[in-house]
Amino acid sequence: MRCLWLFFVLMLSACAPSLAPQQLPTGCQGDFSAGELQSRQWLQQEDVWRLRQGALLEIGMKKIPLEGFLRLDLKQRTARLVALNEIGLVLFDLQVSPESSQLMRAIPQLEKREGFTNGIAVSLRRMFLPPAFSDNAEIKGADNLQEISVTGGGAQSEFRFDCHGDLRELTGTNGDQNWRVRYNDYGVHDNIPGFSLPEETIYYDRSHALKLTLWLREARQEP
Repeated sequence: MRCLWLFFVLMLSACAPSLAPQQLPTGCQGDFSAGELQSRQWLQQEDVWRLRQGALLEIGMKKIPLEGFLRLDLKQRTARLVALNEIGLVLFDLQVSPESSQLMRAIPQLEKREGFTNGIAVSLRRMFLPPAFSDNAEIKGADNLQEISVTGGGAQSEFRFDCHGDLRELTGTNGDQNWRVRYNDYGVHDNIPGFSLPEETIYYDRSHALKLTLWLREARQEP
């Protein structure tokens, strides 16, 4: 029985999508205060963004390419995502806040799937509506990495910043949950002065064998 259980665990691990090691800048020293890190992060401001994104959803061995249009209101703390398949069919339209979610519409196959709305809502919150930390939060780490921990709602979140002060990883633990969000390849867009945005965002939930990779195609702010 023990050998059978070990075989089952190994099979699940083999079917789960993998997450490659993250490449961080080297040869520099992060020495920012919590307030400085807060002020540098686009997700901690009060702007309204419209983002067009390419996406690849991996669940076990299945890979699903998608296109997404996200309206992110950081002042009201809401995110509304319209997701389309490769031929432009709208799969779902979902609005999310930190406390609630509302499915505007979805194809019948998704609407009837148990846990679908909650699963997408949780992913959006973790990627784009992270908790705030105080200006006097304790910072840990050394060399090219700084870390800040935030505890709330029965869970602990860990922010990791590179030596340039950019948020590179957000992880969370709560019971049997094990997830992380990675923000890669920060770049400055000509039409958006003041902030650099990650060109690639990866959401990885090991406990559900799920990986979502987003590539930023277009970004603009609402006036």
